[in-house]
Parts: sequence; C-alpha cells; structure tokens
Amino acid sequence: MDVPDENGETKAQGPVYALGIDFLSPNSRQIEIWKLERRLVDGRLPENMNEVLLGTKLAERLGIAPEDTVTFIGSTMHNAFTTHNFTVVGTFKLNLGPVDRQMMLVDISGARLALDMEDAASEILGFSESLLYEDIAEVALRQNFKSHGDSIEQYLRDTQSYETLSHMNRWEDMIEDEKMTLSKQRSQGLADNDMYGTNNEWGEDAVEDPGIFSPVMLALRDANQMGTMVDFSNAAMAIMLVIFLAIVMIVLWNMGLMSGLRRYGEIGMRLAIGESKGQVYRSMIIESVIIGFIGSIIGTAMGLGLTYYMQEVGVDYSEAMESLGSTEIIMSNVFYAQVTPELYYIGFIPGVLATVLGTMMAGRAIYKREMAQLFKELET
Repeated sequence: MDVPDENGETKAQGPVYALGIDFLSPNSRQIEIWKLERRLVDGRLPENMNEVLLGTKLAERLGIAPEDTVTFIGSTMHNAFTTHNFTVVGTFKLNLGPVDRQMMLVDISGARLALDMEDAASEILGFSESLLYEDIAEVALRQNFKSHGDSIEQYLRDTQSYETLSHMNRWEDMIEDEKMTLSKQRSQGLADNDMYGTNNEWGEDAVEDPGIFSPVMLALRDANQMGTMVDFSNAAMAIMLVIFLAIVMIVLWNMGLMSGLRRYGEIGMRLAIGESKGQVYRSMIIESVIIGFIGSIIGTAMGLGLTYYMQEVGVDYSEAMESLGSTEIIMSNVFYAQVTPELYYIGFIPGVLATVLGTMMAGRAIYKREMAQLFKELET
C-alpha cells in the first residue's frame, strides 16, 4: 500500500493483508460475522466499492486517518501489475494479533475491479444460518457437493472435446447424439491414458485439463490441518467430561458413605420394622435424583450467568498474542464463550448421573446389613 502526501508523492508504504468481503449486498451478513459495528474504532462503514477499512495499527503506523486516499499496489488474477486508489473511511480493531498490523477490508466489488476479477472469486466462504460450525453436517454437505463436482468436471471435459472435434470434416453432417457420444469417448480416452494435465510422459502432447476450473468444496476440517484441531477439541471435551464425571462420582460416593454412617440407625430402624432392602435402596436413589436435579438447576443458572459474561466481555490475551510475529496464525486476542441451547440441559447429565452413581455405590452397604444384628444394634 502506498500513502501519498498532499503533492501526490509517496509519504509512506507498507505491506497489507487485504480481504474482499461483501459489504454492500442487501442480505449480506458480513458485518454481523466480522462484528464490525462493535469493532469499529473510528469513522464509518464503507458505502461504496472504493471505500475501505484499515486496522488501527496499520493506520497508525502509516499515518492514515479517515477520508485519506491510499493506493493499492499488487497484481491481478492474470499476474499483471495493477494499482487502484481507495478512500479510507474508518479504522477497526479485530483483536487478531499480528494480522491487525496489516489488515485492510474492502468490498468485494472494489476488490474485483482492482484485481481484474469481474464476476470471479478466489474463494467462497459458506456459513450455516446459526454461524456455528457443525462438523458432521458440514462434512456431509461436502461429500454431497463432491458428487456433483465430479459431474461438473466431466461436463467441462466433454465440452472441451466437443469444441475440439467440431473442427473435424463432416462434423456438421452428424446428428447431435453422435457428436455427444464422440465427445464423451474422447474425454474418457484422454482420462484413461492420463493425458490431462502436465504428465511428463506425454510432454507437449498432454491436453490442458478444463476440469481444473470445476469448483471444490472444503469443510473447515480440510483447511490447514483444521481437522486435527476439530478432532482434538471434540476428544478433549469428551475426556474432560469423563474425568469430571469420575471425580464428582468419587466425591459423591464418599459423601454417600458419610451420609450412610450418619443415617446408620435410621436405615437399621427401617429394615427392622419390615421395609425391604430394595425399598430402602430405591428410596435413597430417588432422593439422589431429586438432590441432583435441584443442584443441576442451581449450577446451570450460575454457569449460564458466567458464560453470558464471558460471551459479552471475554478474556483478553493481547499481550501473549502480540508476541507472535507471523500472520499465518490468525487467532483472536480475546477469547469468548458462547451461550447455546445445549447449555440449558447438558449440565443435568453429569449433575444427576454422578449423584445417582455415587449413591448407588454407597448404598450397596444396605445389602450387607444382617437382619439378626439389627435388634442388637437397636438395643445399643
């Protein structure tokens, strides 16, 4: 990026990490996705394709203020040199560590004009309606698209073969079905003999593969080893849940044993007056279900309150993230929680289950009580 002075001479220059996103379409949710209304520090949002937003650190480093003109210097999609003037209308702070030092956001229409990419895009990002990532659903969507993508690739190859064969003698004398059959046979033959692409075996006889222009869909797990992170996060959640459940169960088992000692005489009296061991055991389990349910309600209410606070405020790790010098790692400086519908009931699973399991393990002592000893215990 080049920053001119009042005479049009270069005042400052610096590298820029620019993204073209859809600001101006009526139904676009990009402002919501990027949370720009909350992250805008100065100025306003772009209102036309020649207006851009800059990261606050980039603007401060180059001495740029809102309403200044900057010149983007780069290359088009055809590797041709290009320059384009943009007007800076605002600055923002994304809290993305080193990326903030080079970030520029421009409307997709302005980016296409500057890069000679009319009606083209290097990448199309898809978001679910909830803006939350569901790995199983997205992988299924990718697989479904892949089946159609293979058809698109074959269609592009057949179309190329059709155009190539159209230069044959007496091509126009053939009926359309014969033309399509020959085109498909040629495409299949080229594919079977591995003549598409840059195979060294065929050299100059290799045929440029039009299938390279067929769209490819990737799920989040397919990009930059994100699959490892997705699997790790899922496994970590499961491991933490199991460990938490085991610890709570052991604690409640101990509490159940202590409660059994305190209620030793009560249980003996109930057995002595004719109540069966199974009835006593079941009543204790019912008590544990009620206690676990009430405790889960209180715990869920407290947890939701803390989660909502973390959702709105977050935890700031700016100092740690600022030490990163690479823009390859894009990670927010502020970590937020997310209140989701699952949080309203997920806590009841360990809350009730751990209480019941602890009581069941502690309650086994009921079946070890000998009826012959009950009256002796009552006498003492």
